[in-house]
Amino acid sequence: MKRIALVLFLVATSASAAMQRLDGFIPLDWDADSGKLSMEISRFGQEFLYQTGLPAGLGSNPVGLDRGELSDTRVVRFERVGPKVLLVQVNDRYRATTDNANERRAVEESFAQSVLGGFKVEKDENGTVMVDATSFFLGDGHGVIRRLKNTKQGSYKLDDSRSAIFMERTKAFPRNTEVEATLTFTTDDNPGSLVRPVTPTPSIITVREHHSFIQLPDPGYTPRELDPRIGYISIGFYDYATPFTGPVEKHWITRHRLSKDHPIVYYVDNGAPEPIRSALMEGASWWSEAFAAAGFPGSFQVKVLPDDADPMDVRYNVIHWVHRSTRGWSYGESIVDPRTGEILKGNVRLGSLRIRQDYTIGSGLAGIPPDGSELAPTSDAAAQMALARIRQLAAHEVGHTLGLDHNFAASTYDRASVMDYPAPLIEIKDGKLDLSHAYTRSIGAYDKWAIRFGYADLSPDQIHQLVEDGVKQGMLFVKDSDARPVSSAHPLGAVWDNGSDPIAMLRHEIEVRRIALANFGLQSIPIGTPLSMLETRLVPLYLHHRYQLEAAAKSIGGIYFTYAIRTAGGPSPSTVREVVPAARQREAIEAVVSTLDPRFLEIPARILALIPPPAHGFEGGTTELFDRRDDPILTPEAAAAASAEITLAALLDPLRAARMNSFGTPPFREAVDAAIRMTWKQPVPERLTGVSRAVRSLLVTKLMNLAADPAVDPSVRATATGSLRSLRAFIADKPGERATRDDIERFLDRPDAPRKQSEPLAVPPGPPIG
Repeated sequence: MKRIALVLFLVATSASAAMQRLDGFIPLDWDADSGKLSMEISRFGQEFLYQTGLPAGLGSNPVGLDRGELSDTRVVRFERVGPKVLLVQVNDRYRATTDNANERRAVEESFAQSVLGGFKVEKDENGTVMVDATSFFLGDGHGVIRRLKNTKQGSYKLDDSRSAIFMERTKAFPRNTEVEATLTFTTDDNPGSLVRPVTPTPSIITVREHHSFIQLPDPGYTPRELDPRIGYISIGFYDYATPFTGPVEKHWITRHRLSKDHPIVYYVDNGAPEPIRSALMEGASWWSEAFAAAGFPGSFQVKVLPDDADPMDVRYNVIHWVHRSTRGWSYGESIVDPRTGEILKGNVRLGSLRIRQDYTIGSGLAGIPPDGSELAPTSDAAAQMALARIRQLAAHEVGHTLGLDHNFAASTYDRASVMDYPAPLIEIKDGKLDLSHAYTRSIGAYDKWAIRFGYADLSPDQIHQLVEDGVKQGMLFVKDSDARPVSSAHPLGAVWDNGSDPIAMLRHEIEVRRIALANFGLQSIPIGTPLSMLETRLVPLYLHHRYQLEAAAKSIGGIYFTYAIRTAGGPSPSTVREVVPAARQREAIEAVVSTLDPRFLEIPARILALIPPPAHGFEGGTTELFDRRDDPILTPEAAAAASAEITLAALLDPLRAARMNSFGTPPFREAVDAAIRMTWKQPVPERLTGVSRAVRSLLVTKLMNLAADPAVDPSVRATATGSLRSLRAFIADKPGERATRDDIERFLDRPDAPRKQSEPLAVPPGPPIG
């Protein structure tokens, strides 16, 4: 008997050691021997939130799949159907905000739902069931396979034999349960070019996916309606309980629940090194000033993430320091209750190579005169500029997780918001470049106004008055889609620009570029660096004007407008839309076309003489160089073509051209004539003949493309065709222009015939600039 008892005791002890219970919002049982993770489910029919994310990612900016990436937040519930349990996603896009259950049911039954998971009941005790959830958590809930396919990286599939629950980050708490899994994806195809550099064995990709089950927030949160005059991220839904006399579509802003007793705390990734970590903390902390102004002093705090904290845990607002193989965008995203817009977790992803790009830009700008007459502290000035940018970037992305959208007009009135995309503001003092005020050192007036709108404890009437007062003070807001495209029309809505006068600022940036090129040389790279790496510093410097040029071009065919609403006193703001005056458009044409001058496009011979082909071992990688097809030598024509492509893409944009012809003064023909005068009708020094020819050829090609494109406005096609005829006549008897004249004649004879064109040289990567 003693032996039997001992055996039973050892068996029970062994089973106990293999089993682990995690009590919490949704309790879990882990069987280490079988690798089985079971869920205990009792809250049938009760809604909660479900979230997936990537705690360990791929490391490729073009593909995405970053460390810290989140998917959309979903409202779900468990439903039991006989021996099965279904995880059902609620269709919160369509709803009826009413107490009438029948009205709510009518809407729910009118639109599809989604079943995200199905489980077999293994044990049932008084309505509480246990299900084996292992296969659910080892599924591709985040959509890695779909992302790899959409980015043409291969047809991958999930390999169960190489996937497992990651128990180190699987935890259960009273209001949330967190489960993590190591997943391996394989393919028999040839892996894509974006996957190969970042995966040890490209046909085998192993990442981790995280699942969060989150209890719904407590009652008491009051949604706040979106006002189009101020930039907030919002949720949108159709409310079929709205009287038929009112709008069925509703928009509520996203924001944290805020009280003086429960501050909003953000945690900076403890994997960020110094001095970057301190810069991130300082920049993020700028928002404390806005919350104090909104009546909540001390309610916004920034700390370093504790070593024992899980950055994917919904209880922590986290600023992730994310590494990728190439530079790319940073992101501010949130876990948001889709029913109300309440932000439950702010989640920032900052790409670590952004600060290195800013240092590259700064190093090119902060050169010393070639004669060595003054040894400026190049590396220190560039480093300080890069750290200033990372502070601003931290504030910008945290701003998104507080609910704020971009405002691409703020740079035109005293750099009023960190929610704009900032270009480095380089000052000229006594003929020298000063980088010390390249980026702002705090949030701006617009930011404080926006936080008051979203968070201050105000009545609807007070909120309305707050917005009205801000509008009267000039708080202009321009959204993404009206600023980011080159073709967009608002003269004050642009990215990576500065100043209240975009045209004057273009002239300033042209002068900054001139001074910087004059000072560029060996000192622009560290001792011991291959001279070919000078090109990586030269590229952003040579193209320093590109973003301000695009901003200035928006005055051409531009129209001032606001997202005005109707009030009792009329439109607010009072100016709804107004075409840019003709004189102002002509001023912009002159400034933009000046960047086609071969003298502007010239790279000094002394600089070209310093740059050999890429050094052995330094080919490709993360370097960003001028395109020169198969020629390893940097030619002035290649650089000039890249710059001219930026100018002509903005000047000859089809939508801008159509607006010019619609407004009538000046017509599109004036912009084309100005480009032709600059490129064809002025004397060119012999040393710049090749540069001039490259730009002329590009202009002719673009005019042909406009004239032949059936999607382009007919008036624009007619203008392009007429300009080609005039140009043909102008060069009819010009020696050396026969080939161009013949090309134009062939096109005019058969404009719709297929044409053999060499692919234009690619413009070096631009956004994000830092």
